[in-house]
Amino acid sequence: VIFIDEIDSLVGSRDNIQMHEASRRILSVILQRIEGFATSSSENKNVLICATNRKSDLDAALLSRYDVIIQYSLPDLETRKAVFKKYAKQLGRMPLNTLAESSEGMSNRDIKEICEHAERSWASKMIEQADVTGIKQGLPTSSDYLESLEIRKKAKEMSQLEMKSGGGSIDR
Repeated sequence: VIFIDEIDSLVGSRDNIQMHEASRRILSVILQRIEGFATSSSENKNVLICATNRKSDLDAALLSRYDVIIQYSLPDLETRKAVFKKYAKQLGRMPLNTLAESSEGMSNRDIKEICEHAERSWASKMIEQADVTGIKQGLPTSSDYLESLEIRKKAKEMSQLEMKSGGGSIDR
């Protein structure tokens, strides 16, 4: 099994007029290798798996070489709620509902990173507070998570604006 994550960063579409000639050559070599990889023997036990968040950036010839393409959509409300529940175990039903509703359009990875950011920020505050008062208390609250969610939303908006204006950031 060969797994290539973020295949779009390795090979893009030839339809992109800004594609460098070296990138075109890399794409040609990869297309040839994938074709040879798939037909190397009658008892082929090789499996090539590639992942991307940007299927639209891939070359049509590359996509045509895969036997199966599986697309995962963004999580629905119940799934987002379950992911928040996994990472923010101390929160009750209502805060989890609020977070899930506020995170529409975000991936499971976004939600995980929101929770990790909220908990790191909370831990930093607790360390600072303990240094001043000598007391450590509580767990992260829903407002800690909502603050991190808003930060993530703004970052995604900025990333999308950069992509539209020709910037080079990657949206996860």
